Formats: sequence, structure tokens, C-alpha cells
Amino acid sequence: MLDAEKIHLMTRLARYENGQGKEDLKISRYYRSDYIGIGLFKNLLVVTLGYILLWSLIVVYNLDFLLDNLHKLNFSFIALEVVIGYVIVILIYSIITYVMRFSRYLKAKKSVQEYYMGLSELLNLYGEPEQDSELPKMLRGQNE
Repeated sequence: MLDAEKIHLMTRLARYENGQGKEDLKISRYYRSDYIGIGLFKNLLVVTLGYILLWSLIVVYNLDFLLDNLHKLNFSFIALEVVIGYVIVILIYSIITYVMRFSRYLKAKKSVQEYYMGLSELLNLYGEPEQDSELPKMLRGQNE
């Protein structure tokens, strides 16, 4: 016989699995440090590429001026400005990436933990003992 509480719980769990849960379940498979590290590495690549493209555009735009004043330019000072600017941009974007990834990871872990608690509740409604050793491990939050 169908039970309204079971149907409601299964519907809620299925909706989560097919919606936000897809991304949350992927995120929860990582250790926190790995998830943040991957984000920081992607950030480093994208910001570096963007910074190189930005400076390339600046050089191309000012090419006439640069060629006319090539003998007057202090290249060591320009290189120092470029490097300091790069370090500042990397720091700013890395801090933003770290905060975003950290908060996204915590939110996903909390959401997945609620999902596993719902699965545990569903198992209890069916009257089956929890035989899967992965489920209690995830409920305790040991996958950090």
C-alpha cells in the first residue's frame, strides 16, 4: 500500500537529486582542500591568461607611442609595474575564489547531509535496517 509520507519524501529526494543535488553531490565527493585547490588553480590559469591578453591589447593600442619613444622608456620600471600589478590581481581574485569555493562547499555538504538524512528516514519508513556502511559514514560527515 502506498503511504503519502513515503511518496512525499521520495518526491522531495528525487527533486533534489535531479536539481541542485547533482552539483552538490559532485562537490561533496571532494575533500574541502581539494575542491578549493582546484578552484584556485583554475583561477590562476584564467587570471593569468586574462592579464596577458589585457597587456597585449594595451601594447597593441599604444604601439605607435611605444615605437616612437622606445629609446626613452625605462623597461625595468615597466616590468616591475606589470609584475606588481599581476601579483595584486592574482591576490584579489584568489581571495574572492577562496571565499566563494569555501562557502559553496559548506553549503553543498550541509545540503547533501540533509539529503542523506532523508534517505535514512526513507529506509526507516520501509522498515529496513541500515546495512550500507557508506550511508552512516556520510551522515557523520566524515568525508571532509
